[in-house]
Amino acid sequence: MYHIKDDIRMKRSADKILSALLSCMKTKNFASVTFSDLQRASGVGRSTVYRLFDSTVDILSYGCDLFAENLNRKFKAVLSKSPTPREFVLFIFGEWMNESELLYSVIASRRGDVLERALVKHRMEFRAIGHFDIDEVQQQYVKEGLAALMAAILKVWIRNGKKETPEQLVNLFEMFSKNLE
Repeated sequence: MYHIKDDIRMKRSADKILSALLSCMKTKNFASVTFSDLQRASGVGRSTVYRLFDSTVDILSYGCDLFAENLNRKFKAVLSKSPTPREFVLFIFGEWMNESELLYSVIASRRGDVLERALVKHRMEFRAIGHFDIDEVQQQYVKEGLAALMAAILKVWIRNGKKETPEQLVNLFEMFSKNLE
């Protein structure tokens, strides 16, 4: 669990520690990253690292929560424009690509559950898009299915060197989802 109050200094320190984790994961495997590594890379005091986070997984959780909060905020603005399903998926892929370093770290650490929890915690209401006239139970299936398909596409995109554009990924997404109909 992370312990970050609504305090600008705590948030700045937590952000530095998150950046340090992402940086360390470029050269070390997630399980090998220690709090000492993070303290050195972030420039934050050792006691601050321990005060804010209980584990490296908590740092990933913090990053995923920030990502999901930001995504949800932007999503509400996109909804006001009544997007088509294609525009919606393009928006999601674009935002995920902007955070590919965090997503890569989640995938590399094999902690997709952390991202899933953050997305559920800061959940988006898909039925708010006019093209999704579905009840609450159906919405759960749609969310999980879309998230799994998008995550799978993004994993391959990251593994293959991030060459495709959001538009190309949306085309892949549409191809897969049409074959499921």
